[in-house]
Amino acid sequence: MDFHVIEQGMLPRAAHAYLMLLPDAPRFGAVFLEIQDEPGPFDSAAAALNWLKDDHETLREALVAAAHHRDDLVAQLAETLWALFLHHRQLVPPTVFADGAAAAARSACIADDPEHARRHRLGQANLLLKEIAARVKLGDVDTAETLLPEATALADRLASPMLQATAHAQRGHLAHTRGSLTEALDSLRTALQLEEHGGTRRGASMRHRALSLILRDLCLYDQAEIHLFLARDLLAATGDAKDQARISEFLGTLYSLTGRHDDAVTELTRALTVFGELGSHYQATCHHQLALALERRAAANLQAGQPHGDIETNREKTGQDRRRAALHRSRARELSPGLHTGTVPAV
Repeated sequence: MDFHVIEQGMLPRAAHAYLMLLPDAPRFGAVFLEIQDEPGPFDSAAAALNWLKDDHETLREALVAAAHHRDDLVAQLAETLWALFLHHRQLVPPTVFADGAAAAARSACIADDPEHARRHRLGQANLLLKEIAARVKLGDVDTAETLLPEATALADRLASPMLQATAHAQRGHLAHTRGSLTEALDSLRTALQLEEHGGTRRGASMRHRALSLILRDLCLYDQAEIHLFLARDLLAATGDAKDQARISEFLGTLYSLTGRHDDAVTELTRALTVFGELGSHYQATCHHQLALALERRAAANLQAGQPHGDIETNREKTGQDRRRAALHRSRARELSPGLHTGTVPAV
């Protein structure tokens, strides 16, 4: 594959897609500086994601072609593919981020300018942390734990609050996976402090969201809800539809657990609409949670005492909720069979 085609056509287009899907996320490739004042080719996040999905094989071919010849292209292409991984995990293996990190490290070693070398090192740390996050999401916790010390040390050496926050957040996610909830809370609170003093609004929002999950597991529902509201407020100006929908999904799940069934169905339906428009992996978990919320609402309606004239109406609503729940549960299994067996990590 012609490197000029990759550098002048494919890479900038992939970078524009990344920005449409993750407008406030970390990125260190030089291509993002080059395109920052250019109008993008996509009119929506869904269009950007569809292009990444449809052309992912060509993007992978570009990675293979650039390997051992153009480390700068390998690292930057790997960085842009994170947006695709988040929505279609089966299309992008974690080794893409590992290879990108190695390429960024080699670029740093031969850079003449200290600022260029630092930027390559930042890219290396970012891609190492993305590999860790990818492995956690895919359930490969042992490998993620093995990689974390190197990524943390590099983030500390670079003194980047944003990357240090990400490293602490990954430590928190791993602790949560192991069931060490106190350690998870400590790590994520540290991550939140770093995001608030040198990170990004999206990063702070993600830390609030992760804290809410742990507090929910501890049955501290009021505190969990506060963190989700804070997470939503931080995203208000970013236009990040996926992360806003994730917050709606988590709020809906929380409301369902605490008996606010109508609010739960509203939030989960809102989230599912966004994930459906994107054609995202997140549809599966959202269908699953919406099925649970509808089943809980149906059960609550049956238990509630109703005036005589409302009994028939109540039975009809209960039946509708149960039928909708069955459809959503079936759709969740179609999209992600692992949900049925409990093998999909809840990240």
